[in-house]
Amino acid sequence: MAFENHLKQDLEGALSRIKDIQAARVMFDDEGGVREIHVLSDTFRSAKQIVRDVESVLLAGFGLAVDHKKVSVAQLDPDIKPSERKVRTDRLKAVNINVDVKGPTASALVKLKLGEEENEGSANGAATIAQQRRIIAIATLQAAEKFLKDESSFALEEVAVVTLEQDKAALCSVNLSSSLRDGRFIGSAFIRRSEPDAVVRAALDALNRQFSILTA
Repeated sequence: MAFENHLKQDLEGALSRIKDIQAARVMFDDEGGVREIHVLSDTFRSAKQIVRDVESVLLAGFGLAVDHKKVSVAQLDPDIKPSERKVRTDRLKAVNINVDVKGPTASALVKLKLGEEENEGSANGAATIAQQRRIIAIATLQAAEKFLKDESSFALEEVAVVTLEQDKAALCSVNLSSSLRDGRFIGSAFIRRSEPDAVVRAALDALNRQFSILTA
């Protein structure tokens, strides 16, 4: 643990000296490997350039080859004083979930809220139970994308319902592609009210961990 703490300080100190980076945090996994790197920088250079510098410093200075997908960059406008900067702490919330089944087809409409802003997403598909879960999750991701200012996009990888002892839970795996970070994230939610509600909450569980970065 002492070695890990010492390495953490060395890594964060080196990353903080990179041009335009104001702060850096390194997170380790249970095996002592680098799990995530969070960087705060200004906007003079693109996030991709910052990520490349991070990779280069870790490789040249410490012999660590870190996948760029583990590096997230939040950029702040240097013209805004620290006291005037606003960090989003609100989370995506479901306002309305509607699933309409007509014969062999089904449609889903999901409305989300972030702060005072609301957006809707919709999707259509077959009326099977498995496909209904997918279109609900897809509609959720579509609504979430509308809150983002850049070209970030979410893609549904898989959605499933599993049994955990006497309870059931929805699991949702989402792929994120953006200028700030790429990655695969999973969310979960116990089925309390209904299965559609749990699917939406599972998708939001995967997304909300990323929104503070994507909307910084």
